[in-house]
Amino acid sequence: NIVLFISLLSFWFQTNAQERVITGIVSDSQGPFPGALVYEKAADYNAVTTGVDGSFRITVKTATIVVRSLGSITQEIN
Repeated sequence: NIVLFISLLSFWFQTNAQERVITGIVSDSQGPFPGALVYEKAADYNAVTTGVDGSFRITVKTATIVVRSLGSITQEIN
């Protein structure tokens, strides 16, 4: 199994209606992890995938995001 390391670069920017923008990079011991699914736990329809460089940007209303990828461990980040 691949263990994912998540770096939250820009953390909790305040926007309209208490939404927050979270950006970060998902990587493992080999480097960036492209194609991982990042979604808001309370609203799994609010999802993005990481780019070729493992980066993502998601706007959320809750404090918990989930990172999931095939063949890897699913991780929740508060």
